[in-house]
Amino acid sequence: MVLAFYAYEKMFDELANLADENSLLFSTYVDDLTFSSKKQIQKDKLIKIVNKKLHAYDHKSKSKKEMYYGKTKYKKITGVILYPDHVSKVPNRIRLKIKRSLVAAKEAEKEGNVKQANDFKKELVGTIYSARQIEKNIFPEALNYAKQQVS
Repeated sequence: MVLAFYAYEKMFDELANLADENSLLFSTYVDDLTFSSKKQIQKDKLIKIVNKKLHAYDHKSKSKKEMYYGKTKYKKITGVILYPDHVSKVPNRIRLKIKRSLVAAKEAEKEGNVKQANDFKKELVGTIYSARQIEKNIFPEALNYAKQQVS
């Protein structure tokens, strides 16, 4: 990810400048580009300019992957759900994964399968820490449980 960013740092700088010039926010994660604003964006104009800048670096946008959201819509941006009030939330699929790992760890522990319980707990800790990149204090009880190794 870091290498990809630095390889095209100049392109990303140009896109960030474009965003600044138009009072937009710009973010990127590898090859996912996001432009956002509290005001309506003239998307056709923006697409034309962005595509021109991408083309200058031998890149192009995939129109089938381009997404547009109104200000009252929930937005999925690079694995994060952005609520209309601009709060970032963990996607439901990650919440479900955490819940299933927690249930599996408790079941394995109940059955006396120490190795399997500890494996589920390790997975659970990693997934919760990943989710906390989005929501700072999500699943505190599950994390405390998962940190306790079964012996």
